Amino acid sequence: MTDTLRLYYTEPSLMKTKARVSQVQESEERTCIVLDRTPFFPEGGGQPCDLGRIAGFNLESVTEKDGSILHWIAGKTGINAGDAVECGVDSKRRRYHTQQHSGQHLLSAVLEREYSFHTVGFHLGENYCTIDITAAEFSRETFQRVEELVDECIVRSLPLKVHVCPPEDPSIFPLRKKLPEGEESLRIIEIDNYDWVPCCGTHVSATTELRMVKILSFEKYKGATRLYFVSGDHAVSLLAKRFSLLAAAASTLGCSQEEIPSRLALQKAKLDLLETERAELLKTRAALELSGKLEECDLLAVVFIQRKTDAAQESVKAAITRGVSVIVVSISDKTVLAAVPTVPRGGTSLNLGAILKPILQAHDGTGGGGSGNFRAAFKDEESCRKFFEAALSAMGSPVARLRRVEL
Repeated sequence: MTDTLRLYYTEPSLMKTKARVSQVQESEERTCIVLDRTPFFPEGGGQPCDLGRIAGFNLESVTEKDGSILHWIAGKTGINAGDAVECGVDSKRRRYHTQQHSGQHLLSAVLEREYSFHTVGFHLGENYCTIDITAAEFSRETFQRVEELVDECIVRSLPLKVHVCPPEDPSIFPLRKKLPEGEESLRIIEIDNYDWVPCCGTHVSATTELRMVKILSFEKYKGATRLYFVSGDHAVSLLAKRFSLLAAAASTLGCSQEEIPSRLALQKAKLDLLETERAELLKTRAALELSGKLEECDLLAVVFIQRKTDAAQESVKAAITRGVSVIVVSISDKTVLAAVPTVPRGGTSLNLGAILKPILQAHDGTGGGGSGNFRAAFKDEESCRKFFEAALSAMGSPVARLRRVEL
């Protein structure tokens, strides 16, 4: 392998250029190309690789090995060593990664310098980023203050400087993060006399290019705290989308955006009351509906065409409280429920798990249960109906009196 001139460091704004092919390794599945100079950043330092095109072929990935940048393309390309090729970087992807990575540096710097919360993990995702920090507790007030401090740094347009070591001496910098071991050459990213970190990624030239850093949420994670955040153009776009959603919600609720929380709380209270009343009504309906159908039967089979599983569950409860074994199918939900009472009418005791599990496997369903209860769900109505009939036959074989109804 040969060293490659890293244009993504020397000319970070260069998105299109020509390069000469140094080496090619080609197979039926993949082609690996080494260039004498490349604008493509390889995966490293928590930052995904650049993508784009070489000689019209789409890049699958870009990696680094022994000082060379390896450009991977699917299949054969016909490119040969010595060829001059056009290179084009996916500038939108590069900008996204650059803004997220620099946003992480600034956010981690504020957390470290102002609160002594050390960053121990970083993930740059497609839609958001996360950092894990050594904070046993992280309050909403801290959340807001950190955002304010980050925003102040953005407004001040602090320059991000790159220190290459050697020739510079890394020991002169008050590093926030330990130096990696075994590296002959290092790059240290400085946020204007505020933060210094060894990093191989791409970065903005000044904090103002970040536009904003928005913390989306935070949560406890393995004894520490995980922050979810976005930066740059993506943060601005995401907030614009969320503002539109708030406007739509306010319009639906017939209130201002500021009134949405109180209006939703009121609606939730009403909904909770209605759900409580509905549950009581389902219970009452099931008891009344089945009261005349539970006489002189040991097993009740109920087919619900339109009713949902929660209504079926109440029918199950109504039956077993009267000592009747029951199997109910909700066709609309493609779900079957079965249960046997502790003291079954007629004295015949069934072990539903033992009886129905083999049948469930034969009908490609999911679910299960124990001796007294069983629940099965299916992807299609036909499988659901077939399981119901097979399960009913298995449950009914030792039972003398069966009653079947459709509601």
